[in-house]
Amino acid sequence: MPKNMKRVGAAMAAALVLTYMAGTASAGAAYAAAEPAPERTVTRAEAAAWLDERVGQSIDYDEAYGAQNTDLIKAYYEFLGVTPVSGSAGSYRTNDLPGGFERIRDGSPLPGDILVYTGGYYGHVAVYESDRVSFHQGFGSDRVIRLLNDYREIGGGLTYWGLIRPAFPEEPFEAEDPGTGPEGTGLTTPGKIRQGDGFMPEGTVTDTEMLSEVTAGVYLPDGQEIFAASAAPEAQSFDLSGLEGEKGTDALVPGIYEYRVTAADPAGTKVLASEVFTVTSGAKTIPDGLYRVESDLKSGMMLSVAGRSSLPGANIRLFTFLPYDLSQDFYFTYEAEGYYTVKNRQSGLYMTLGEARADGSRPLIQKEQTGGDEQLFQVLTDGTDRWYLVPKTEENLLIRTAGGAAYNSADTDAGPAALGGECRFTLYDSFSGFRDVQGEARGQ
Repeated sequence: MPKNMKRVGAAMAAALVLTYMAGTASAGAAYAAAEPAPERTVTRAEAAAWLDERVGQSIDYDEAYGAQNTDLIKAYYEFLGVTPVSGSAGSYRTNDLPGGFERIRDGSPLPGDILVYTGGYYGHVAVYESDRVSFHQGFGSDRVIRLLNDYREIGGGLTYWGLIRPAFPEEPFEAEDPGTGPEGTGLTTPGKIRQGDGFMPEGTVTDTEMLSEVTAGVYLPDGQEIFAASAAPEAQSFDLSGLEGEKGTDALVPGIYEYRVTAADPAGTKVLASEVFTVTSGAKTIPDGLYRVESDLKSGMMLSVAGRSSLPGANIRLFTFLPYDLSQDFYFTYEAEGYYTVKNRQSGLYMTLGEARADGSRPLIQKEQTGGDEQLFQVLTDGTDRWYLVPKTEENLLIRTAGGAAYNSADTDAGPAALGGECRFTLYDSFSGFRDVQGEARGQ
């Protein structure tokens, strides 16, 4: 259903209250439990054994939408003797906790702790065993896998947020070291490619154990697999160029994707490469028009010119939706080869990339029209009703909310492509106030 922009103010105010309440707990603080603490019977060692037994199984606990990462956690809650909770993976940052459980922001996990991640489309949840072993479902597979990566660097566009600590008895338990696992050498990733241009995996995977499976795949922001090519080498070395089957990157519609290479041996599965990449368009993707651009991080936070300035060099920032603020209106005009210029209605100046910083990011400012690549942007769908703004650069950059937090006067810039809400936006028709941007990219 289209969202009327006149109602954004009320929703924004409610979101502000919720955000304030969620932010009152300091980093590392435990949240209050929602029910009395249960009798502690399951040990950490028993939890590890239960998880090991489920590797390779497909758990669809709620019998809805298939086997997802949250289904593993619901089944785990039941095994621990507490009531499972509903909601997406992202809700585990704030949902009610069983009695005796703790939620710790950016905490150092112990065996059996539930790991919470942000990023992707819905976030992700898993269970920790050791710094290089964790249990996942819905991570490129609808089956439970034992992942051998550092728990903070699992790929998939995911960022470690914190943990939920169940009410275990206080007994010592140390997980077994699985060894280094598979390793990759010379692995290539797509980066930024044009629609129709294929990408072929290259590089070598090696292991001290026998490789049972090697996979190179492409995934949507919500983690859904588009296609994957796999092999069962049963050898200690495998050349990725030997993967059988159509790799499929030449058939991808314009958008943002994740490319992932994984390898498995008897100890588990390891992510060897994970990169968010862009497939750019060669054609028009939205109708020319006057739009308001809302951050996906927070309802009612719109792209605006800092201080409603009419001066060249003023930053493009986020600010609360204001019905008569013309600095929140942007004309998108198609130029050529999939790229648009973006002119601010109030200042008459154009959205422009500034000079590159030391970290490779570039500020987003307004300037007079130059006719240069720094003022050209593509508008690519995420497959639903949100959009990415892709600058015309050699680097694989997206317009984003710098720092990943939406608030009044939060800066925007161009940074490395990512799947999180900081890089996604909703476009509204400025005159009607409705989200009615369909565009030529829809349904391709």
